[in-house]
Amino acid sequence: MKNFLAPLVAISFVIAAPASAADESGATRLGCYQEVKVPAQYSVKRVKIRDEYRQYIKRTNCRIDLMEFLAVYREDKTKVAEAHTVMREIVCN
Repeated sequence: MKNFLAPLVAISFVIAAPASAADESGATRLGCYQEVKVPAQYSVKRVKIRDEYRQYIKRTNCRIDLMEFLAVYREDKTKVAEAHTVMREIVCN
């Protein structure tokens, strides 16, 4: 029976050693954090390419339609901030 318990006791000391070593170092936990990735931020400027306009269109069935075409824009993007990571505080369990 002693030969059976001796290895189990030795294994339990090895498993418990890392946890007790961290507690014996005198360090205290100040907080818990999670790494959060923040995407790059852009400034978007809309540039008008063409104004809106109305146009008469003659159809094949002798009908004339007044069509309205919307303005056309393009978006110019300028990078304001690069992508980065932020440490966000979370609840410690």
